[in-house]
Amino acid sequence: MKKILYLFVLAIPFVCAGCGDDQENSDSTIEGVDDGGFYSVSFIQSYVIADSFEIMHPTGDDQVVYALSSGQQKSGQQYYDVFNDNTFKRRVVPFTNKAIFNTFVKMDVVSDSDFDEGHKAGASLSDIVRFVGMSASDYIGSGCTEAYDWKTVPDIFDVVGWKNHQFGYSPVEMLLSEIGEDGLKLIYPLFYLRFEKQPTLSRTHNLTLTVTDNKGKTLTVTWQQQFGE
Repeated sequence: MKKILYLFVLAIPFVCAGCGDDQENSDSTIEGVDDGGFYSVSFIQSYVIADSFEIMHPTGDDQVVYALSSGQQKSGQQYYDVFNDNTFKRRVVPFTNKAIFNTFVKMDVVSDSDFDEGHKAGASLSDIVRFVGMSASDYIGSGCTEAYDWKTVPDIFDVVGWKNHQFGYSPVEMLLSEIGEDGLKLIYPLFYLRFEKQPTLSRTHNLTLTVTDNKGKTLTVTWQQQFGE
């Protein structure tokens, strides 16, 4: 039941995820209008200060997991000015657009078991794990004038089952060994991890994702994964 509720929330772009959270300086950022739309200076209406991740397994593919970040939700000039997110200036459904406030610089995955001959227990799996997500960085960096055309979505998004293609975000897909701050800025609070190969040694793994931000803060989450034959 818990997973079903998470999927319902994700299907409506986290509209309800900010209910009850502290929305700072919202009066100076968003003005209400009679039809229920809102005028917003910033494209992102809610910044998630990530302090943890939950890993979930979609059905039908043992090489894919997705991570949902959680933490305090913030809005207001002191947050959007960090990213120069002040050129949107149009109406939008409130709190539709979200991003992780932390700017991550590194992600890594390790296992407590031997994955294959090149990846023994405790060794980084970053060269065989792919990050699949989306970021608002390019759109905001263009002054909110150049939006990615999701008609040209990379094939990997279909592979992992990503259907939530939102205006103003661009796809990000790179091996963890290749991704850095440029690819991990203003990312959507949900992202996928895909193992590019099956293990040839142990099939059961306790995997740990470690994420480091540009202030040196690290977040970790561990989960068990059973790979097929």
